Amino acid sequence: MANLNVQTPIVQSVFNDKLAKLSDACEQALRDHLATVRDIVRLKYIEDGQARPEDDVVDICVSFDGTWHKRGHTSHTGIGVAIDILTGYVVDFEVVLNFCLVCEREKNMEDDRTLSSLKDFMAKHKEVCTINHSGSSNAMEVAAAKKIWEKSTNGPLHYVTMLSDGDSKAYDAVTNMKPYGNKLVKKEECVNHVAKRLGAALETLKKKSQGSGVPLGGRGMLTATMIKTLQTYYQNAIKNNAGMP
Repeated sequence: MANLNVQTPIVQSVFNDKLAKLSDACEQALRDHLATVRDIVRLKYIEDGQARPEDDVVDICVSFDGTWHKRGHTSHTGIGVAIDILTGYVVDFEVVLNFCLVCEREKNMEDDRTLSSLKDFMAKHKEVCTINHSGSSNAMEVAAAKKIWEKSTNGPLHYVTMLSDGDSKAYDAVTNMKPYGNKLVKKEECVNHVAKRLGAALETLKKKSQGSGVPLGGRGMLTATMIKTLQTYYQNAIKNNAGMP
C-alpha cells in the first residue's frame, strides 16, 4: 500500500490494477536506464580505441556470475548478472523464477470453484505469470546466461568474452548457442578463483598425506599460512605477467 501512496484500504481488483501500472512504469524505467548504460559503455570503448565510431555493434568483455535468493539448491529465485569489465557497469541481468505466488494461492484456495474455472483462470494468468524457468535451482545460472546472451544479439553490444569462475556450465551453454554466429565467445578465468583452486588443491594434498609416511602438514610445511602465502604468490605472478605469451 505504501508503494502505491495509498492511505486507505482499497478493493483487490483496484489494487491489482494500480500495482500492474506501477510494475509497467518500473520496467520501462529499467529499459531506459539499461539503454543509457549501454550507450555509455559503447562510447567508452570507442574512446579507449577498442571500437570505431562507425561500428553499429561493439564487442566487449563482461564478467558473468549468478546468485540465488538463498543458499543450497532449493531457491525459487536466481539472478544472472553481466558486468562490463572496462567501466564496471551492469549491462544486463536476468531474474529466473520457478515459482509463482499467485499460481500457488489459486491452486490451494479452499472454495467451491470447479476444475474448469481454475483452468480458465490459469489460462488468463499465464500471460503475467512470473514463472520463466521449469528446471532446478542449480540450472538457474545457466538459464540466465542463455537469456542474457540471446538478448544481446539485438543490442549495440556483443559480449564476446566472458570472465567467470571455474564453473564452465554457463560458458558451455552460451557457446553451444552460437549467439553471434561465427563470432565465437571466449572465456577468461578470474585470477582470484584460479588462486582459490590452487589453495583447495594444496589442502586436499595435505589431507591425503596424513595417512602416508610423509605427511605434508605441520610446522615449516603446508600450514594454512603457507598455503595462503603460496596462493598470493601465484596470484601476483599471474597479474604481473598478464599479456605475456
